Amino acid sequence: MVPIGVLATRPHRILLATDLTSRCDRAFDRATLLAREWEAQLHVLHAIESEPPAAPMGVDPESYARTHPDPVPAAHRALKRLVGDASAAYCHVETCTAAKAILAIAASEACDLIVLGESRVQLVGPVESTLEQVVRKAPVSTLIVRSRPQGEYRRVIVGTDFTDEARQALAWSAKCFRHAWIRLVHASWVSSAGWLDSTTAVADDSEQKLARLRAQLDESELADRTPPIEAHVEVGHPAAVLRRCAESIGADLVVIGAYERSMLFNTVVGNMRSIVRGTSGDILVVRAARDRM
Repeated sequence: MVPIGVLATRPHRILLATDLTSRCDRAFDRATLLAREWEAQLHVLHAIESEPPAAPMGVDPESYARTHPDPVPAAHRALKRLVGDASAAYCHVETCTAAKAILAIAASEACDLIVLGESRVQLVGPVESTLEQVVRKAPVSTLIVRSRPQGEYRRVIVGTDFTDEARQALAWSAKCFRHAWIRLVHASWVSSAGWLDSTTAVADDSEQKLARLRAQLDESELADRTPPIEAHVEVGHPAAVLRRCAESIGADLVVIGAYERSMLFNTVVGNMRSIVRGTSGDILVVRAARDRM
């Protein structure tokens, strides 16, 4: 098992991906807040997914170039305007798909955290959006920003299914959001919950899991954390439970842990994908480190 102290380190380099439209403004504001809070280096990326067409036959190339300028210099200027006072930010423009650009820059610049806004276009079915590709493939944690930042994250929900990924997500959250009030939430979900949800069996199972959560906290390095971590168990599908819990306490962030997954696993099992899609506010997917022992 990977020691908690090895995992719980604050990011040193943050990568913000932007399409230079207003829907990424909240993600930019959050990324700059986190960079200041953690004294981290900020990288800002824009991907140009299609190159400008070549001059048609019979059209003067110079005249065509004036009316169809190279988008790369324009994108660099736009990024410089965007970062403004964050003059220490590093700007990157890549000519490839957004997902490929994000993964490449995150690797080449050794970024610890990727910050993304969310497109208004919501895909359904097995097709992956850029956001979903990055969440599934990135070797580092990914923060999806949906809400307007109101300062530091203060009320955080961390989902747990008793796996090592969940344990790492809790350790990361406690370290990086040290002043936040954290509720550790387990969704007590079984396929037969539809007909058992009012029975003693489900209540007993929930009580046992709550006791297990509290015991894990008592035995962990986080037992003496201030403010203390609260354990909570609720019956239901993980996506629905996390959303309800976040709304009930006014949480400004939901955190889950996950290893890198294949697209088949993500499509068939789908818990991570359903949680990302089903959460209305900001969500952080902590990329868990696998034990190599």
